[in-house]
Amino acid sequence: VADAAQIGLLGSAFSIIYSLGRLFNGSLSDRQPPWRMITIGLVSVALSNFCISLLPPFPAIFLFWSTNAYAQSMLWSSVLCIVSGLYDARTAKKKTSLMVTSVAAGNVLAIILNTAFISAFGVRYAFIVPGALTLILGCAVLLTTKSISAPGGRINKVKESNAMKSKESSGQGRQKAALLWQFLGGSKRFFLASILAASITALADMIQPQIIRAAIDCALGGQEGDFPDFVMDLVNRVGGFSYLGQHLWIMALAVLVVALVQVAS
Repeated sequence: VADAAQIGLLGSAFSIIYSLGRLFNGSLSDRQPPWRMITIGLVSVALSNFCISLLPPFPAIFLFWSTNAYAQSMLWSSVLCIVSGLYDARTAKKKTSLMVTSVAAGNVLAIILNTAFISAFGVRYAFIVPGALTLILGCAVLLTTKSISAPGGRINKVKESNAMKSKESSGQGRQKAALLWQFLGGSKRFFLASILAASITALADMIQPQIIRAAIDCALGGQEGDFPDFVMDLVNRVGGFSYLGQHLWIMALAVLVVALVQVAS
């Protein structure tokens, strides 16, 4: 379906579009009901997965994968809005921490299940099954969160309260640029640390799909690896791709470690 260079391009494009989408959708989610943002995001993810499962030419896969990335960037801010609207501050903090931890567990579960689907039914089902599950989740969000997001609902009351507090603390006439420079003036080290963390996350985003490709193509598919020499040396020290194919938990552990790095960054 795609060679090594194309898979690397897909990983890079996903990271860039997802990051830019988070910046845009973070502001957009303040003006839109969270149920709408999450439902549109999940349905878009599902549809892009279904389209990729048709195994079209690579330019089309790139387009659908980029759409997938942007759609996923619509979710997190609105999910946090719902959690903060349903629970008190202390409980919401615990729930959010649990949600962040679930990302790593979900990555491991996804590679195990998709590997099984590919082995049993073919590569198409690595997109069809997640797409179907995501579509079901989108419908569930629409049915269960629309009422609490309605005018006068619990979530909107929390958003209005937070907006009023923000307005009182920042002042009406203060410009966004002035706020940014004021922030950076006393937090340059934290700003540089955030840049470093973003770079580490981007690197992890590029590594993770390569681990998945190695598991599918080499460990299970029996293909020769075309990875850098130091990676091949490490694989050979472990026992080779045939050994990893018989002990998939090792590759799942690698995915978990990379996912934890993403979360920590």
